[in-house]
Amino acid sequence: MEIAALVCNDKLNYESTFQIYSMFEYLKDKGNQIQIIDYNLLDRNQKSFGLKKKNNLLYNFLDNNVILTSIRYKTVEQIEDNPPLADKYIIANATYNDLNLATSNGDYYAYGVRDINNDQLNCIKDKYKDISTLFEINGSEVKKVVDPMFLLPKEDWYDFALHSNIKIENDNYTLVYSEVVTQDMLKYAKNLSEKNNAKIYIVADKVETLFYKGRRIYNALPYDLANLVLNAQEVVTSCDDGIKLSIIFEKGLHIFNDVDNVEQIELINEFNLVDRIVDSTDRLVTSHFNYSNSLAKIEELKNNVESFL
Repeated sequence: MEIAALVCNDKLNYESTFQIYSMFEYLKDKGNQIQIIDYNLLDRNQKSFGLKKKNNLLYNFLDNNVILTSIRYKTVEQIEDNPPLADKYIIANATYNDLNLATSNGDYYAYGVRDINNDQLNCIKDKYKDISTLFEINGSEVKKVVDPMFLLPKEDWYDFALHSNIKIENDNYTLVYSEVVTQDMLKYAKNLSEKNNAKIYIVADKVETLFYKGRRIYNALPYDLANLVLNAQEVVTSCDDGIKLSIIFEKGLHIFNDVDNVEQIELINEFNLVDRIVDSTDRLVTSHFNYSNSLAKIEELKNNVESFL
């Protein structure tokens, strides 16, 4: 089957890159001919040279690892007017606003809808052949499915990480991963690393202080970030994909929760990670954590995917 997939994200970052890659690989492994709709990927969030360089790095990764449409669509209207030829269209990881696409036939599917209520769901349900959600919606009977990152088995993520050229397999380190690493995160990571006699590695767009003890990884490819999580002793993160990779690799996880990020709160609740949240820089979250319930939940939701994709 020929499938065109649009994986919706607010901007191009590591998480959106992982989601696009995972969706592509999953559908390809099912024997489909799959292309990812190149919707404004490179033009978003280019506010500084550093971010522009990172966007180009991530876009080049996608260009080399997935099949993108020959057209780079800059607006939803362009997709509506000239959609890529396909037997099936999947709009993944979408919000309500993303789903207002003027679908022209019955071959559109909404996979893993996020940040939507039951009234909004009712407004768009006739436009799609099937709709699934990432999280529970009160009053709705639609199926829940997994985030695209969880579509790939752990073994595939191990193989993915092996493509990294960063040699850190024998290092004892705590990974700090965030778009902005705050002074509180650095203080917490310092206390954690001193307890474990470990180094500190940092992946971030910005670090709030210039004076910190640790190795900062610049221009990390998605392979590198996966490898850094895989080989870390502990992961300190405020990023959703940092949380997801830590679940996949069953790492010691310390979450600096963004209380304004509704999806992150849903993610934490869905996979029983509340006691992974850091509530004080002076009190360390217990390193050891049994992920059996989280992994069982992922497998349960993946069962719903089979009938959908």
